[in-house]
Amino acid sequence: MKDKNIFLLAGGIGGMLTAFSLSYLFQDLWIGFFSAFVVALIYLYLLDKRMVQTMELPGAKVVIRSLVGCLVVAQLFMALIMYAKADRQKKLLSDIRQTIDSGVIQSDMKNALLVTFRHYHLETDRDGEVTMASIFEELNSDRIGEDGRFITKSLAQMDAAEDPPILYIYDVAGADTVRLTAIAAISNGADPDFANLNGETGKLQVRATLTSGGIDYEREN
Repeated sequence: MKDKNIFLLAGGIGGMLTAFSLSYLFQDLWIGFFSAFVVALIYLYLLDKRMVQTMELPGAKVVIRSLVGCLVVAQLFMALIMYAKADRQKKLLSDIRQTIDSGVIQSDMKNALLVTFRHYHLETDRDGEVTMASIFEELNSDRIGEDGRFITKSLAQMDAAEDPPILYIYDVAGADTVRLTAIAAISNGADPDFANLNGETGKLQVRATLTSGGIDYEREN
């Protein structure tokens, strides 16, 4: 009997460890928690059969099972409340991050494109050879990569060119049309299936188009 109880205890401990290891495997705390909850229910059922069922007093069985049942229900109820609260907080943090990234993107794009716009209209004589694209490339020659990546001043100050929190891609749609596309590394967009320009899926993406008439911002996702 003693050996069987030790085996039951060891099995319960092993089941709990296995259940909580799922949190690390899937990088999700709640998967481990609810798996452990299921293991605990199985363990309580086996414990009931081995110990409570053998009690001679019927009233004692009812009391113990009622107490255990109330504790299980209360624990599950509290877990569901905490899960809902954590989910709301996660959504709130995601919205805050999205708002911050959107503001940074618009500021970075505006700073980069307005300088080009000003040079195009005020500081060049535009003899036919000078275009919006040529001015932008001349002003930002040290910040445009061969693959079209554009390093904004804020990214350069952060020294985040290799792994930027926001990726900017430069392209030319016409001689006097310059485009910057920004893709956030973390913030998600409205459509989770949206195909981002850099091969990612569902990320926040904003495009700014500079022409002789000004800057047009478009949130693509």
